Amino acid sequence: MFMSLLLTVAVSLGAGMLYEILGNRADQHRFPQVGRSYRVSGASLNLHCTGGGQPAVILESAIGSPGYSWFDVQIRLADLAQVCWYDRAGYGWSTRATTRRDANTIAADLHALLAAAGVSPPYMLVGQGSGTAFVDVYRSRYPGEVSAVLHIDPPQRTVPIAQNAVHRLIPVAINIGLVRAMQHLTGFSVAPVNVSAYDRELLDYLLLQTEFFRAALAEMDAFPESVSQVGHSIPPADTVTADFLREPAKVAAAIRSVWTRVRRLE
Repeated sequence: MFMSLLLTVAVSLGAGMLYEILGNRADQHRFPQVGRSYRVSGASLNLHCTGGGQPAVILESAIGSPGYSWFDVQIRLADLAQVCWYDRAGYGWSTRATTRRDANTIAADLHALLAAAGVSPPYMLVGQGSGTAFVDVYRSRYPGEVSAVLHIDPPQRTVPIAQNAVHRLIPVAINIGLVRAMQHLTGFSVAPVNVSAYDRELLDYLLLQTEFFRAALAEMDAFPESVSQVGHSIPPADTVTADFLREPAKVAAAIRSVWTRVRRLE
């Protein structure tokens, strides 16, 4: 009886893993890479830029958000300047990293990525949520390259990002096909409802990858250290409270306002 149960579990897990592998392979063909890859610090990082004009606007996502989450904001700024988002190591179309995922490392990766892609300073850095810590560290490390910083809905940095055993189990659920099965059976989605069907499916594909979860968990683990790396002497950033996924027009308007002010002061 016990052996039969064990065999049933093993077969079910194997079938689930095959289901996930085949489904993910099909998704890779459905959702080709948006952006271009550059080799940085042992990883291949994806960067997507549109438009022209300086200062270039560099969009930094919160922990747990792939770069593509900025797509609607980027479109609204097409006439303004060069606007770029990227996938941190392990996110989206970027490969995993072996280095610690604290803000100093992330800022150094972004610095090398922009140089490799030929995106020249000065930059206007826009950080969303926990990503505000990453842009602040970038500004403290490379102050001569940054003309302005905008925080979108910054968190209370004195409170570490909470995580529990459920977060650790999600990659397992993805690997055995459980999450994909839930999507097919119930229409479950982690993407916002105010985007097109294609963008919702693409965001689900990017958000429900095991490497993405491992990268996000590594950034969560290092977040208290990242906060401590923010310099105390950097100038205060402009701040706007908005949901960048559900209020892209408000976020784009705030970016446009700060960018225009910086241009007038040059």
